[in-house]
Amino acid sequence: MTGVIIPTIEYTRELLNSNCDLDFISRCVLLLIPEIVKKVLEKIREDKNKLYEAKSHNANILNNPRFSNLLTNPRPGMAPITLKEEPNINRRLLYELKPLEHWIYQKQLNGISTGHPHYKMIDYEKSYTEVISQTIKGLKKIFIDLNIYNETKETNDIHDNITVHHLIIVDWS
Repeated sequence: MTGVIIPTIEYTRELLNSNCDLDFISRCVLLLIPEIVKKVLEKIREDKNKLYEAKSHNANILNNPRFSNLLTNPRPGMAPITLKEEPNINRRLLYELKPLEHWIYQKQLNGISTGHPHYKMIDYEKSYTEVISQTIKGLKKIFIDLNIYNETKETNDIHDNITVHHLIIVDWS
């Protein structure tokens, strides 16, 4: 089978002995890795198409003697012929993770009760941090020489409410 991505999760002794929700971690990681890989490959394909479009447009003009002559000697009353500027390509994908509350809400929608006394002992903040770590490890196994890391950004709205954004960054520049 080609094109199938099967992420693996590294269960360390520390993780197994922690109060993290292992099922929560594995579900999130199994969803995130293929989604991020797909977005990276789509961005690369879109960027290549933009670059190819500009280069082929310019080649068509430069290889046609009539058009290339109009570049240097424009005629009055004719629409000017110009070369397309090659697009500035940002070889980096910023993937914003949904907040922890979204994942816990999804878990409740799937019929897994978080009101059970056992779930009160689970550290979802630490589990979420582990999701980010495991996702980055999984992406590094797929994109072996890319720079993959996470950042946390805080933004303030007009009412000074702080919103935290967790980003996974894949950089292939």
